Amino acid sequence: MNFHEANVARVLYFCFLLALKYNKKLRVLLIDHKDSFSYNLMQLLSSCGAETDIVDCNIDLIKASQGYKKVILSPGPGLPLDYPETLNFIKHFSGHKDIFGVCLGMQSMAIAFGAKLYRQKEVMHGRLETIHQNLDHVNNCLSLLPYSFKASLYHSWAVEENSIPSELLVTAYSQNGIVMGLQHKFYSIEGVQFHPESFLTEFGKKIISQWLYHNKNSNSE
Repeated sequence: MNFHEANVARVLYFCFLLALKYNKKLRVLLIDHKDSFSYNLMQLLSSCGAETDIVDCNIDLIKASQGYKKVILSPGPGLPLDYPETLNFIKHFSGHKDIFGVCLGMQSMAIAFGAKLYRQKEVMHGRLETIHQNLDHVNNCLSLLPYSFKASLYHSWAVEENSIPSELLVTAYSQNGIVMGLQHKFYSIEGVQFHPESFLTEFGKKIISQWLYHNKNSNSE
């Protein structure tokens, strides 16, 4: 191989490395709380271009999440206290990973930082309601959406607003005044009570894409 051929080979190899770098899909870890919605959420992530791995919520999540910068906490039955590994994960990685919670996932975030839940008088299973953003504290993942939009609800417990600590900001409410969005003041931790993965929810893909690729508060490791 002469000098010219060697240079061409180096340039081609460099181009190959660049192609690998920029064509590599964003890896996301999805913590599954034994809910069928988890797989809908996985499909939504895939449609947004993410490579998603799913793990059971009962394993050692601190160990399982090593190497992932972005982690989603799925919906699920029961209450956050039923999932101690998830609560330990949130406390351990606050400020080190980008964490997004859906339904139970958002409630888990609230509990991890000291908030309380209450049982609603009316069970919201499969309900479509109008979500209103809190313009004083706009959630990163909702920032490109209209002030109001329709979303699917599926929960019987809700976050008690008066119990929310000062480091968590309420970013959205339902038409009945129920907390629908939370975001940490300093860490890249946010969540929604509604289901962006539901086909009934408006802008579900935009919500997830915003979290994946345009997280202004990202402080992941």
